[in-house]
Amino acid sequence: MARFPLDTESRRTDARACAIVHYAFDANHWQYRETTGTDVGCDCELELSEGDKWLGNKLECQIKGTRHIDNYLLKSGDIISFPLEIKTINYGLGKSNAFVLLVVDVETETIYYRCLQNHFLTQPELLSKLDKDADSTINIRISTKDYLREDDTALQGIARLRYQRETSGRLVEFTGVR
Repeated sequence: MARFPLDTESRRTDARACAIVHYAFDANHWQYRETTGTDVGCDCELELSEGDKWLGNKLECQIKGTRHIDNYLLKSGDIISFPLEIKTINYGLGKSNAFVLLVVDVETETIYYRCLQNHFLTQPELLSKLDKDADSTINIRISTKDYLREDDTALQGIARLRYQRETSGRLVEFTGVR
C-alpha cells in the first residue's frame, strides 16, 4: 500500500493562526501580505495605510498558533512566555521595520503581540544570549494586555518605528519617522 504524507495538529493550528491574523487586521488601514518562498522567519507583512497613503510603515510578523495558551502563561496569569528560536530572533532584530511576534490563541481567536526590537531594547541584557546555539530558544514575554483590539493605535505606533542593529550588536530605535 502506498504511503502518503500525514496531516498534523501542528499544521492545522498554524494554518488556523495565519487565517485568523489575515482576517483580524482591519483592511481599512492594514494591507496583509503573506510571505511566500522559503520560511526564514517572517510569515507575513502588515503595511499601514494612513490618510489613504502608503508611507512604508509596516510590521513584519512571525505567527505562532496555539490551542493551549494556558501552557504559556506565567503563574501571575498576566504574562505569556513564548519560546522563539534564536535564529528567528536574530533575523527579526536585523530588520529596520518592527518585527512582531504574533501569538494566536486559535480557540478564542485572540492575537497577542510583542515587538521583538522593543523586547530587547527594554531588556538589553538578553542580547548576550543571542550568541548561543541558533536552534535554541529564548522565551519572549508578552503582556496579556497586549492583544489586537478594534482600536489598534498601539500597533500603528509600532509600525511607524524604525530600528538598526549595529555591528556591535547594540540595538537603536528611531522614532517619529512619519
